[in-house]
Amino acid sequence: AVEYLRDLPGVTVLTSGSRGRQTDVAIRGTNANQTLVLIDGARVNNPNQGNFNFNSLSSDNIERIEVLRGPQSALYGSDAIGGVINIITKKGKGPPKATAQFEYGTQMTFHETASLEAGWEKVNVSGSFDRLDTEGRSLDDEFDSTNASARLGVDIFQRLDLDSTFRYSKNKIDIDDGPFRVDPNRFTRNKGVIVTNKLHGLVGDAWDHTLQGTYTHGASLSVDPPDPGVRGLTSTFKVDSNIYDVNYFNTLPTWDFGTFTSGVEYIYQWANNKTFSRILRTTGVYGEELMEFWDRLNVVAGCRIENSSQFGVPTDPHISAAYKIKETGSKIKGGFGTGFRAPTLNQLFFPNFGNPNLEPEESVSYDIGWEQSVTEYGTLEIDLFHTSIENLIQSVPVRPGVSLATNTGKAVINGMEMQSTWRLFQNAMNLRLYYELLFTEDKSFEGKELTRRPKHAGGV
Repeated sequence: AVEYLRDLPGVTVLTSGSRGRQTDVAIRGTNANQTLVLIDGARVNNPNQGNFNFNSLSSDNIERIEVLRGPQSALYGSDAIGGVINIITKKGKGPPKATAQFEYGTQMTFHETASLEAGWEKVNVSGSFDRLDTEGRSLDDEFDSTNASARLGVDIFQRLDLDSTFRYSKNKIDIDDGPFRVDPNRFTRNKGVIVTNKLHGLVGDAWDHTLQGTYTHGASLSVDPPDPGVRGLTSTFKVDSNIYDVNYFNTLPTWDFGTFTSGVEYIYQWANNKTFSRILRTTGVYGEELMEFWDRLNVVAGCRIENSSQFGVPTDPHISAAYKIKETGSKIKGGFGTGFRAPTLNQLFFPNFGNPNLEPEESVSYDIGWEQSVTEYGTLEIDLFHTSIENLIQSVPVRPGVSLATNTGKAVINGMEMQSTWRLFQNAMNLRLYYELLFTEDKSFEGKELTRRPKHAGGV
């Protein structure tokens, strides 16, 4: 799935080695833990590290991936400073059908997949299975992963339906001791489970109500036995985490020009790594109004108020607007919003690193853009954006071998995104060109840029 994200302007994919290694995705120059990732509405950012590892997420049974660039905390709360990535499982349609595939490649790579889907009048179902094994590029570089997913939809009554999804992943990664230090038996095992249940009902002709409950479980075990012929003890490290999320929201038309969405969300996060067991509880209330005037002007205004068991009460507003100039095929758009990211459980409580006095990271962002139709076959889009982040959390050395999570100061990100899309040969071919220019500054250290952000990125 990460390959689809790699080709989007404003999206950066960060991979720490060969296949199966840590793979992060960040938006508009922010950190990976400042980008919220949802799978079927379930929050999957790890409560310990704050990011989501895309290393073994299979694209099988994925219907679409939605990417929202810019601050989205007004609706989604914490972690949405850079934007939101929402991955949606495929809905079964049509008569029953099944597929199977086998692939073999270099580095002793084997890949097997199978899928099925079906849709009837009141029931739809889809499912997939994916298995990958590879020896990698060097000694102790093996990786294997297993993924399974399923989605079931049922129309209970005429105006009431239930949608349930399930995802399971498990992988094993061989790990070296460091650069050019091969370890023949060190490895990490990861397991994840995501369950989502969404009950949707319609009151009257247009008042939508949705009650969504999600459960996300992650477990990681790292094992480093003594090397062959070397006496010693086996080193192990284990961490488990759970996220429970209950979200109720409703959508109601307002007059003839608008739609109002409001909701309340409760999030329970827990993590245990044998050195600490901690819980964070968060309650958020949010609302957003979408308005359309004269079939030309669209305005979106929203706000979220969030109360955490560890912090105060962040309030995050957001407003954006777009104006169409139909006579020239143009659109002018712009937006302003704030965001925040709560410290992770590791940053708060991990022994010899955590700091329970940390403040949340807070951001202010604005952007302006222009879209232009070029004949009936092409479009050109340019976006300029600015983000400033206060209370940036970084690891600061306090004595030899020991670092402390600290609110170090401020980061500033400025950027430009350009893309052009063309439909050629009577829509037989789509051509897209994109380019991104990024300037970052870590004001905690004079003259320093934020690490692992490409200044220039583009593609065709």
